[in-house]
Amino acid sequence: MILQEALALASMYTRGNDGRVRAAIERGLALAEALEDRPRQLQLLASLNLFLVRQGDLRGSRAAVERGRSVAQAISDPAGLIWAEWMIGVSHNVSGDQAAAQFHIERGMSLAAEVGSHHANYFGSVNRVGAIVALARVLWLRGFPDQALRTAQKAIDEMSRGRNHPVSVCTSLLYGASVIFWSGNLSKSWELVEQLIVHAGRYSLGPYRAAGIGLKGELQVASDEAPAGVESLREALAIMQIEQYNVVRTTLVGALAQGLRKIGQS
Repeated sequence: MILQEALALASMYTRGNDGRVRAAIERGLALAEALEDRPRQLQLLASLNLFLVRQGDLRGSRAAVERGRSVAQAISDPAGLIWAEWMIGVSHNVSGDQAAAQFHIERGMSLAAEVGSHHANYFGSVNRVGAIVALARVLWLRGFPDQALRTAQKAIDEMSRGRNHPVSVCTSLLYGASVIFWSGNLSKSWELVEQLIVHAGRYSLGPYRAAGIGLKGELQVASDEAPAGVESLREALAIMQIEQYNVVRTTLVGALAQGLRKIGQS
């Protein structure tokens, strides 16, 4: 079962979110439930949540988190409770309730500080750095730009020190760059996006590389390079459609429309 989980998650990160990945996770979950292996149930629910987040299934991903939180409470697992708070916060962020998002992410961070080394990092799920960049986006959307930029930079700085998981590095670069892009600092955003594309390519993390190409397209459109930006955005969206990676798809579709308008006006 452990090998099955690892292969499923590796496939999700490198090739996308097809039905085979979900089937592998759900088979493992059914087996863990039959064996009453609650720690493994929690890990697999975290994996299922991540899969559904990446597909854009907010209702399903939230249900997986709630199931995971119940399991974590039953076995008094601090890491599981931290993960649940962070992921509930992320779901509120994506669905538009930024006040609730901030509450849950910060509550997860407070719990993490209390328990010290117990961090939620189930098979690449949102870990501490993922929570930090999510909080940065929330703070920006709530009208706290200075705090948002400091928080985004904190995540990027943490990833630049020591040996970190490639997925965590990509997460910090992708979402940290988006906040810095919102601030209008195009030069810094360019630097981070180039790092993201190279890093994701080095580790064959196709969905993150596609997201990097998409963000590059946004930057090109914002830099009055609309034709090149439209090309980059179309490339990114085509890859995301194949891989069913829908987390940032709506934003990129909007940027594509903006680029096409610019071309039409020229």
